[in-house]
Amino acid sequence: MRGSKDLDEQDEVKLDPHEGENNEKFTSHPHNRESLPAYMLVHNALFYICDLGASLLLLSMAVVEPPAYPLLQIPVWVHASVEIILLFIVGLESFMKVRWQGWKTFLSHRRSALKALTLAIMAVETIVVIVRQESHLRVTRALRPIFLIDNHYCGGVRRFIRQIFQSLPPILDMLILIFTFVLVFSLIGFSIFGSNPQDPYFSSLETSFVSLFVLLTTANYPDVMMPAYKESRWASAFFVIYLLVVLYFLMNLMLAVTYERFTCLEKEKFRRLFLHKREACHHAFNLLLSQGQHEGITFSRFHGLLSSLHPKQSELSSYLAFKALGGKAPDSVLTREQFSSIHEIRRLKWTRAKCQESQWHSGLPHVIDKICTGLHTVIQTKLFHCLVYRQVFIIEAVMKLLALGWRGYLSSGWNTFDLVATLAYLVGLLAHAIGGPSSLVIVVQPLRLLRLFKIKKRYRDVFGTMALLFPRMLSASLVLTLLYYFCAIIGMELFASYNLRDCCKNTSVEDYYRDLNSISRYDGLFYLNNFSNLFSSGMTLFELMVVNNWHVIMEGYAAVTGSAWSRCYFMAFYLVTMVVLTITVSVFLEAFLFRIQYKRTVGSDLGGYVCKEVSLSREEVERLEPNCYSYATLHNDMGLGEWKFVGKQWGSKSVMQKRMYQDEIPLWVAQHENDHPILS
Repeated sequence: MRGSKDLDEQDEVKLDPHEGENNEKFTSHPHNRESLPAYMLVHNALFYICDLGASLLLLSMAVVEPPAYPLLQIPVWVHASVEIILLFIVGLESFMKVRWQGWKTFLSHRRSALKALTLAIMAVETIVVIVRQESHLRVTRALRPIFLIDNHYCGGVRRFIRQIFQSLPPILDMLILIFTFVLVFSLIGFSIFGSNPQDPYFSSLETSFVSLFVLLTTANYPDVMMPAYKESRWASAFFVIYLLVVLYFLMNLMLAVTYERFTCLEKEKFRRLFLHKREACHHAFNLLLSQGQHEGITFSRFHGLLSSLHPKQSELSSYLAFKALGGKAPDSVLTREQFSSIHEIRRLKWTRAKCQESQWHSGLPHVIDKICTGLHTVIQTKLFHCLVYRQVFIIEAVMKLLALGWRGYLSSGWNTFDLVATLAYLVGLLAHAIGGPSSLVIVVQPLRLLRLFKIKKRYRDVFGTMALLFPRMLSASLVLTLLYYFCAIIGMELFASYNLRDCCKNTSVEDYYRDLNSISRYDGLFYLNNFSNLFSSGMTLFELMVVNNWHVIMEGYAAVTGSAWSRCYFMAFYLVTMVVLTITVSVFLEAFLFRIQYKRTVGSDLGGYVCKEVSLSREEVERLEPNCYSYATLHNDMGLGEWKFVGKQWGSKSVMQKRMYQDEIPLWVAQHENDHPILS
């Protein structure tokens, strides 16, 4: 197979689905039984949690390390000792990976090699701090997010960062083009306006470039234009042309180029992951074939695989998955092609399908059954959905719960939203009754108006896109947070020792930092935007990202440090955040347009749901679940003597992509099998 001759077949077959689903390379497969315990330890939920906790604690150390709030700062030996322990916990994964992969395979993986190198440097640096009992310039603290990014639960963050790097080539090309135009306009501006001694924005070529770079963000407009505009009204043409060409044309062109690149990457990423999962299924299929049985996998072998992957899975659930893949009966087999869809099926949650004659309350006493049936009929009417008075909210939720049951009620996102809003409303009323504030009641009630968005189709598309985007939005938020952490650490190391109060004398930003001690003016409070601790640094970076007067902060630090090179930090931060936000906007555009195109192509609005329906005879259910026979006789579907089961699982965008590209997938598969013949 893959050089795993010493590995037991039963152990190896369990690893193939994991490798396919986690997009792990087959070269990282354990080579023998001695290396298998290390692999299983690293791929363990408890280990994942410990690694996540250690990574988060390591990031939080910046709160108590100098520079920090005086009340939070702890002795050097304490935070250094805690840090070395956390580094040891984080480093366990790298040590275990070397055990089963070997040094050559381990170092060939760039992320693992980078993590190991960072870990070694930080460990040596921490030991030096413990020995010297004194902290020093520690820019390497900014690399701590690497450990969190490498955690199992941050797979979405890794994919987002990977997409950022893959989208960089066209973005860098556009940035080079933009900077070329900024440089050309800087030369022209210096030549035209540099002779005016009253114009501080074009006094030198360096100043001209900085002024026009800031103008790219419109933070200094129209201030940068006014000295030249005072001399000649025609000077405004220079700034209008610059903004039209660089800001409104080239910047939007960069967004368009990024979107096009991102769309191509999304499709290619899905193609590669789909084929990788399929190849992993083929490896597992070859291992599951019984001796003398080359047509397909029997149910017993299939159930053994699912039991090893999901120990709590019942035989009935395995049989439902077996039939959903195409198995006809317990003595039938699954073909290679049918088995290739196991990744979608194996996580389905199976429940018995309910029809009009078979509701959850069908087995209850006749009176209760009739009441619940009547309530079920009432909630289907339009009048019921129009009950918006607050006095009816609670009754509405109770009636739906009685009619649908907990599972049926909570299966609808809008019902869940109603329940949360109603419970919050009750908590607000209770708090108000005992003398608390009524603000919660006032805030919660308008939230019910969000249900109006369900009526209009365009609003439903927007909310559907938000649901599709939520994992990406979470990943983008975490990437931005880690970027803030990275830049905040560097900012604290570079600028924490500088005091901006009453600084910048005889400069254009002097008034912003003047300590006026007055309650009537706030121009002089910009000295609060500093890097004295992690929280202040984060707020300062957010103000820089908003780009409203961000150049004031940049010029302030350029003045107190006495070095024009300090501007590079702020310019670099703006460029990096601009790239991340541009890609984030591309994600939103791609998701919205993909959903619209999906509905037009597939003709369905099922979203990412995986839904399969399987019918079993009474004899099959009795054989698999003998204890359910009495229940089956009470709940026969339509008197046909069979049970219908529905398997549902909220999938992901990949599920929608599989439906979207169903016409292209056979071509991908054919080409892949020509390039990589199936091992038999």
